[in-house]
Amino acid sequence: MPPSSSSCNPSASGTTSFNFDFTSTNDVSSWDPTYALRYESDVFLAEMSHVDPDDKKSWTLRVGPGGNPYSYIGAFGEAMPPQRHADSPWNDEVFQQVAVANSLNGVDGHPYFIHQAGTYTREDELRSEPFYSPTVAQKCSSEDRTCTFAAMGQQAHVPTIYKSNDLYYTRYKDCGDGVQELTWLMHNSGESGSEQWNYFNVPWGGVRTTTFKDMLIGRNVGSPAEILEPLWHWGGDNELPKINTLSGYTMWAQDLPSTLEPEYDLPYVPRRSDSCSKSDNHSNRDGKFTMRCRMEAFVGLGWGGYGGELTFWNPNQPGKLEVSSVLHWNGNGWLYAYPVRIVLANGDSIDPDVDKNDFLSAVHALFPTGDEWFANHTDNGFAPEDNLAMSIVYGMDGQFGTRMRIGGTSRDYTVWTLNPLWLRLNPGESFYYRQYVIVGEYQNLDSASASWTGESLQGKLSSDSDYAAIGRDVYLMSVGDDGATQYFGALVADLNEPCGSAAVSRCTGSTVPGAGRRPLYNVKCGDASYIGSDQYHFADLSDGFYRPYRCNGNTLDPRATWTLLGYFIEGACDYLQNAEYQTTFCAEQDTAEPTVVPTETPTALPTTAAPTEVPSEVPTATPTTAIPTAQPTTQPTYTPNSLPGCGNGACDSGETCETCPVDCAQGNIFNGRTYCCGDGSCAVGFEDDGSCAVDCIEIPTYCDTSSS
Repeated sequence: MPPSSSSCNPSASGTTSFNFDFTSTNDVSSWDPTYALRYESDVFLAEMSHVDPDDKKSWTLRVGPGGNPYSYIGAFGEAMPPQRHADSPWNDEVFQQVAVANSLNGVDGHPYFIHQAGTYTREDELRSEPFYSPTVAQKCSSEDRTCTFAAMGQQAHVPTIYKSNDLYYTRYKDCGDGVQELTWLMHNSGESGSEQWNYFNVPWGGVRTTTFKDMLIGRNVGSPAEILEPLWHWGGDNELPKINTLSGYTMWAQDLPSTLEPEYDLPYVPRRSDSCSKSDNHSNRDGKFTMRCRMEAFVGLGWGGYGGELTFWNPNQPGKLEVSSVLHWNGNGWLYAYPVRIVLANGDSIDPDVDKNDFLSAVHALFPTGDEWFANHTDNGFAPEDNLAMSIVYGMDGQFGTRMRIGGTSRDYTVWTLNPLWLRLNPGESFYYRQYVIVGEYQNLDSASASWTGESLQGKLSSDSDYAAIGRDVYLMSVGDDGATQYFGALVADLNEPCGSAAVSRCTGSTVPGAGRRPLYNVKCGDASYIGSDQYHFADLSDGFYRPYRCNGNTLDPRATWTLLGYFIEGACDYLQNAEYQTTFCAEQDTAEPTVVPTETPTALPTTAAPTEVPSEVPTATPTTAIPTAQPTTQPTYTPNSLPGCGNGACDSGETCETCPVDCAQGNIFNGRTYCCGDGSCAVGFEDDGSCAVDCIEIPTYCDTSSS
């Protein structure tokens, strides 16, 4: 991944914390009880929070197994949509990366969309337990205030005839002052000659409309953000601006005063010809009361609607009808709208969700059959200084032809996405995009967002040199003779750093692709295990369709788990086919963090073989010393005794930890074992035939890997 911006200061205001224990946020988030709430614990992987001296700049982010945000809570409440979407809990209405191969999408009716979040739940087994994109690496660091995740993206429409070769990486960094750096990266890990991706969302996303009623963009480079009023309807005939023509960021505010003229120019003269009623189908689909009224004949008017708030009134009757938007002006002769309330002549109001019958009776009284309806723009907004806001900063880089698409929907969801239209990703290539999320008071957010536009960054990694500049070597180490290897681990370090006295390097790879390397997985299906590049090794293909959530034909128990070990040349690690991967095998995994991941880029070494809610079996305390070396300390720890040669600084033949501790008892502790010269085991890497001849005579100090 690209480096973090130097402007993102880990020592900035506020504090950062991480949490891996699930607790519900439903008291704030109000997740949809029909389609989402029961899956809340399934989607939770980790939580990252910033507490700022200014509580309006505090935030809490929750991340799903795919590494993508699914919840974002600030002083304004929950920013993410409530997930009122059948068969799609936290799969669609979230922030995530998406990749499409247009050459395959739709062929013989088979969609090709690789979601970072996971799959739709259109099979019964998925409705019991959704399949979110498996986490393959993760790390959170208090020191530099970051969390980084890697996940195996999934074909969203399952079962499917297509594999997914997409590895998604996401890094979050707390910059302080309400600013969060969000870096996306996707890697096409397909074999040479496999499909090219040529359509992307980086990211796909949006916000909860009832939290943020207003969206703002700067329509020209350098211009301040302006309210989009009325809000464009998603999928309509709207502008599709390129980001290099805009100001580099989008803002959302709670509810600003309207900038529109009060009177709304209706597209026709509406007169009710029959009664109004509740549309049960639309109400159930959209999760809110939907009213329909039979109107007099329309002339040349299509199905279009209006995405803004309107107030209908009748000059002949007191009162007013407020709607959040109009779904259809002419739905087969019916007007469909989302009513908020009807206000009576005495000032009382009736909520349609509270009393449907009284509400509809009041509508009939306000608009008798044949009376003309008039409309004004509703303005219930509050003062700008009382609004809270959120922005996403994406810059003005035009090299990939990135455009913005936005629009309101019938759900509680305002869509926002970026499409790098000129980007093409072939197997072995990667794309990254560094962006910023900022929260705070509306009046200060415009200038704050503008100040970060120059820190946004887009780029593509294609050549071996691109990857070599950011990668580190990965060694897979094991013990045992050929055919008898029992377990192995991974070491992201040089071989002169110890990994157990009997450990031997079996193959060498990297934390990054390039030079013909492909991802190497440890896939587990119950007691069965596989080491190789085929992430679908245990997937069910019995009817010609891939179901990666089925493990050797099983539906739910067990599901496969995946661990990304690094990037290796195909076949280089075949020696380990019968070995068992252990996350705590090497000392580099003895850290205070959930996994072993380089600071700037996620590595292939998660703390567990599958995503868990609580990082387990990893020490939480930072080691008190660096990795032991082969040299004794400058001052003797023990007093020499009378044994000839004892005290000369070397553990000579005949000397042991007990007979000459000053030379032999170095007290090195590694991987839970104390290595002491004279114990009969040469600790390769910090004991040798010079410092510990009693153990190491004629034993090499390193392992020759030239034939691995």
